[in-house]
Amino acid sequence: MSLFSPSSLPIARYRFTLLTETPFRLTGYPGAMLRGAWGHALRYLACSTGSPECAGCPVREHCRYTQLFEPLPDTAQGAARDIPPPYIVQAALTQPRALARGDTWSFEMVLFGKALAELPLIIWAWQLAARDGLGDQQSPMCLVSVEHETSSGEWQPVWKNSPGSALGKPPRAPRVQAHVPALAMEQQANHHAMPLGASMTLLTPMRLQHKGRICEPQHLTANILLNSLWRKLELYMEHYTGLPLPAMPPRDGILLQPLSLARQRWERHSRRQQKAMRLDGMLGTLSLHGPLAEWWPWLWLGQYTHLGKNSSFGLGQYRLAPLRE
Repeated sequence: MSLFSPSSLPIARYRFTLLTETPFRLTGYPGAMLRGAWGHALRYLACSTGSPECAGCPVREHCRYTQLFEPLPDTAQGAARDIPPPYIVQAALTQPRALARGDTWSFEMVLFGKALAELPLIIWAWQLAARDGLGDQQSPMCLVSVEHETSSGEWQPVWKNSPGSALGKPPRAPRVQAHVPALAMEQQANHHAMPLGASMTLLTPMRLQHKGRICEPQHLTANILLNSLWRKLELYMEHYTGLPLPAMPPRDGILLQPLSLARQRWERHSRRQQKAMRLDGMLGTLSLHGPLAEWWPWLWLGQYTHLGKNSSFGLGQYRLAPLRE
């Protein structure tokens, strides 16, 4: 089997732009705040029974909310395995922490497999979440546009809010412009002129698990990182592309050099679970050196799946760049 048999994968990234209606101050991690607000709105729109809890619901297995936001564990092979949800919220930590009325704020969302067909519902839920207010102050906002990232890296508009739309009016199911929601892979499978190494800038805390514990920066190795990446890719490929991974490429001779890694301590309060959650992870920059030709496309793809735990609200996001000297 070739390294990449498909020319494209059912993965797409979208950029959502919000307009503030009142001053907004961001506290905590933006991805977690956004995911929580969107999940609440999505459940309101998708739930067909009105049950206050999902547990025990007779239609839970077929519910659009469950399938999108918190898929049920996979029991096909006996032991239950958690399935990652078919989305990842990407919210840059470099965003301003305070916005004035009339400012815009953008974030991105990666969708996988079956979630791509649910884009109208996903946009509708973001409209509702923004209207009801975001952040600790429940600051109302308006979703003004959604753009799709094309294979050339450009942003293509696929939805715009109608002119004169009032904040107080209930949002309606959007009509999305036709586009090709797929991730082109041809150029990434090319082994010619491969870099001598790769740099990885960790944009959000990366929580790699090793021997049952979150890995500390001083213990991170190429084997730990590549094993974690492969497990993550296996989950998304199996459940959302229908395509199996080939055998794991060899890791012999690949070395990891930490350049500026540090542990980021972070705690969030889960309203759904009503408890504080420790979500420490690594931030900074590292480099990989050695025979990376077979690993390069997978490292590139990991920018969409992220690395480590709690990736659905954006943890484990990194930016990959080649090192040619």
